[in-house]
Amino acid sequence: MEMDGHGAGTTYEVILTNGTQFEFDSTGLWVEIDAPMGMALPTGFIHPGIINFVSLNFPDQEINEISREYYGYEVELTNEVELNFNSNGNIIYNY
Repeated sequence: MEMDGHGAGTTYEVILTNGTQFEFDSTGLWVEIDAPMGMALPTGFIHPGIINFVSLNFPDQEINEISREYYGYEVELTNEVELNFNSNGNIIYNY
């Protein structure tokens, strides 16, 4: 485990033996989770709306990376497509 920062801005990084990286904030809330390229993350912790959208619209792809953002979530699929979702798990269309 690696610690970055001090006080409220402290983050912790954990890397599993399979290469999956987890970043947590100072309260223990995950900030970013990133599997090695082409590998899928487990989905039990991901908002169901995100899982449903990916399953319906990208049936041959899985989630490779997810991060919490000020607007909700940024998701990267195994084909490197990036998607943005609000905090309720609804897709945000960027025009």
